[in-house]
Amino acid sequence: MAIVRGTRFRLFLLPIYLLFFLSNVAFAQWTPGNFEIYVFDVEQRDSQLIVSPTGKTLLIDAGEASSNTGKGAAYIASKLREVMGPNFNHIDYVVPSHLHLDHIGYAGYGGIWGLIETQAFTIGKLVDRDAGRWVDANNDGICDPNTEIVWHNAGTVSGTARNWLCYATNPANATKLNRELASVGSTTQINLGGGVLVTVIGSDAKGVKLVDGVTPLAGDHTTDASPPSENDYSIALKISFKQLDYATSGDTDGEYAESPYGYTYNNVERVIAPRFGRVEVLRANHHGSAHSTSQLYVDTLNPDVSLISCGANSYGHPAQTTLDRLLATSAVYLTNICDTTRNYGNAVIANGDIVIKSSNGINYSVNGTPFVATGASLPSQYTVKDVMLNEVMPAPGVVYSTEWVELYNPTAQSIDLGGAIIDDIANGGGAPYIIPVGTVIAPYGYWVLDRTSYFNNTGDDVRLVAPDGTVVDKFTYTSSVNDRSWARLPDGGPWMTTMDPTPTRGAANQ
Repeated sequence: MAIVRGTRFRLFLLPIYLLFFLSNVAFAQWTPGNFEIYVFDVEQRDSQLIVSPTGKTLLIDAGEASSNTGKGAAYIASKLREVMGPNFNHIDYVVPSHLHLDHIGYAGYGGIWGLIETQAFTIGKLVDRDAGRWVDANNDGICDPNTEIVWHNAGTVSGTARNWLCYATNPANATKLNRELASVGSTTQINLGGGVLVTVIGSDAKGVKLVDGVTPLAGDHTTDASPPSENDYSIALKISFKQLDYATSGDTDGEYAESPYGYTYNNVERVIAPRFGRVEVLRANHHGSAHSTSQLYVDTLNPDVSLISCGANSYGHPAQTTLDRLLATSAVYLTNICDTTRNYGNAVIANGDIVIKSSNGINYSVNGTPFVATGASLPSQYTVKDVMLNEVMPAPGVVYSTEWVELYNPTAQSIDLGGAIIDDIANGGGAPYIIPVGTVIAPYGYWVLDRTSYFNNTGDDVRLVAPDGTVVDKFTYTSSVNDRSWARLPDGGPWMTTMDPTPTRGAANQ
């Protein structure tokens, strides 16, 4: 029985021990063409793998249980090769959510450092938070983690953070890591292709205030009497495949509180929740901590499925209050029974990895149980200004008899194109074409205009203009080849630098 948003049928009639048995199934191998999310069972640590339909990969975190070990890196390496194949050794994107041992390991021993330096993985891009950097004060070329780190956005700091920055900001590692600082609001910094959109929702506490409502949480707070928790600077990502949205935010906190250990928790969730909007799947922040995944956060994201990654621990993870609020709104999956005093109710205990699979961005499964995504509730103000030029075929030949322009709608909402204009402006080309009133482009859909003798083969401009005269999108080319197209790859992504020999008129660019 599928679970449909808005009509939330319950699958929780089975006893928890039977759910335990049914959920403890191997779902190890990525299926080409699928969008898949793996929340690895790493006990009281964290590691997530996202795989796009094209096989591009995003690894979020690779935690260790202690500072002097690389066991976590070795285990995660084995899981990556289990999922992607025995010869897999290149991760396209790596994101350390924040600088705690259980998320990134200890540079010099394990974690993300260990994956690269001892497990022989290469990476395409490291998208990191801007905690600080190494400044070689004595010009000896050796980073002293205790004296040579300049902090940018930080509160509580540790040897894990200091040694990570010695490694990650060392110019000698620049080409190895291809490190970029997470850019809040970006939808292109992490480009997995295959129709997957990754949006950076939060990083370095951008836009968050301390409890006084005035002082920015961003910045150097390392010398504060009660510095903010490192958790509050976590990177938050929204990962979308068509109508299926996944939210993951490291150890972000959702309340203002004083820790008995001399630091503060801050309500970052209040700021990032509206940036997410509704999602299908929510990964609970901070292993289900009582300080995180607040009622406001749950109400705003309103998930159908919630995931908790945790293991045996002395922190009380997951908190009963967090479990209760998630159980009240969603199907809950945990990697393990963690705090044994908790009432897990109808939660599914995986006793292993939690795996989400989808082939079309609508139907998806969580450890084999089917669900149906209906898309988040979206603002009604999407207009033609959100539409993009996606592919241009300026020179027909044998395969194509007409020139054509393809538009792409990157949103989950139908958009009225009526009154918008497609024209070319170079070398006195064809007359502007006004799209008829009532023309609608479907969510994640395409609309194609066929033309004859419209574009110049030797170079031209193609423009999409809104009814009010605003230039929505523009593409300029300087040459053409018969039956080849200029295209964005993937849909809505960057323009290809050479023409595509296999145009995909009205279909996904591949």
